[in-house]
Amino acid sequence: MQLRQLLRVAVLILFLCLGLTLPTGAASKSSDVTLTIPDTTISLQGFAAPNAIVVFIENGSVVGTATADATGFYNKVLSAQATGLRTVGQYFTDKEGVRSEITTKTVSVTSQQNTLLEVFIPPTITRRSNATLQPGSVVQLSGYTISNGLVTLKLPFGGSQKVTANKDGFYEFLYDSSPLGEGGYTVSVSGSKSGIAQKSEQSIDVQFSIVDESGPARPDFVVSPNQLPPPVPQSPDDGSVIEGNSTQISGESVPGAQINIYENGILYGSIFADDSGRWSFEYIARFSPVTFSFEACINGQCSVLSKTIILYFNDIVQACSAVFELANYRFWSLQTEEALSLDVFLSSGDGILYVDWGDSTLKERFDHDADRPQSYRKSYEKAGDYNGTARFVQGDCEVVRYFSVQVSDPLNANFVWSFWLFLATVVLYSANRYYRLRQENDTIELKYK
Repeated sequence: MQLRQLLRVAVLILFLCLGLTLPTGAASKSSDVTLTIPDTTISLQGFAAPNAIVVFIENGSVVGTATADATGFYNKVLSAQATGLRTVGQYFTDKEGVRSEITTKTVSVTSQQNTLLEVFIPPTITRRSNATLQPGSVVQLSGYTISNGLVTLKLPFGGSQKVTANKDGFYEFLYDSSPLGEGGYTVSVSGSKSGIAQKSEQSIDVQFSIVDESGPARPDFVVSPNQLPPPVPQSPDDGSVIEGNSTQISGESVPGAQINIYENGILYGSIFADDSGRWSFEYIARFSPVTFSFEACINGQCSVLSKTIILYFNDIVQACSAVFELANYRFWSLQTEEALSLDVFLSSGDGILYVDWGDSTLKERFDHDADRPQSYRKSYEKAGDYNGTARFVQGDCEVVRYFSVQVSDPLNANFVWSFWLFLATVVLYSANRYYRLRQENDTIELKYK
């Protein structure tokens, strides 16, 4: 009897602990309970130029983008994030296609919580004046930052100047270089705004040189001719997202100009514009995003760089182990009797190299191995401008490089031929003149005998 009572008490206690009710014979009611588990997120927010495209990168890949509002503020929430230490870089591209410096910060992401990462991205900066200036010249610098933000110019040898950007974020400095002597100098800017605790880091560095051209020639400085305008990239538009891993890039320039292509600031290749000034090439992406800028060159004299465009690719190709060496893909005075050398170094594996030398008569295939660097030589029979392509295929990967060759007739041969022709003419003229004078002398002598 006591055991039965003890069991009843134990059951009653169990029901009470579990929050259950003993059956009473009446109909029981039930309700659904929803359990919400918080997401693990990162909130990326900060300040850029008004209406600028802000890009977020991690480990070299784009993890998101945002568009700043009319004041320059932006906010982007990344959901379902991995926990632990995370390093995220942020930059923006202004309305002229100029990219800012990347601001990188590391945060600790906690599970099921929102982690805030806030930055003030540095302003963009562009040098409007020439890279090489006379003493006392004005250095013109401009760019974009947050609306009505304060921009500080860091001067050489210390000191600074400040200007306030307009509502569109545009600012400009007209820096008097009179205190500077001959030499090379570097400047940069930073941004801030009243009411915002954060300040930006320094922008990308801009270089310029002071040279007194009234003195001896200074071959170590390169002056870009003002009369040669930079190329104008037209397609795709800046900020385009490309479906796949390749696209056709085109633009306009001076007819017949050599267009040098810069990929992320590094020379990628070169092509010639046609007689109407049009140029284009196919680009295969090995990473994303990619920035492009271009310069036009004629007879070795080059323009300033064009505006920068940035492209985003949804897919990229596998990297190859091939390295091309082709004199930076630039040639100004290759002559018809000279040979162009394409050197290929393959660090591992085998592959096939396809070369179109650009003369529309010869496309070659080379089976390439990794035993040693190999060189392939080509001579052109006729003078002219040639657009060539070197394409290396290794399994699923592919590397393409473009090169342009400007071939001229041998100047020395022309000079020697002209010299001998002139000399022969002088000899013939002198012999003819001597023969005539001899005849005249003989005639006179006969008359007086």
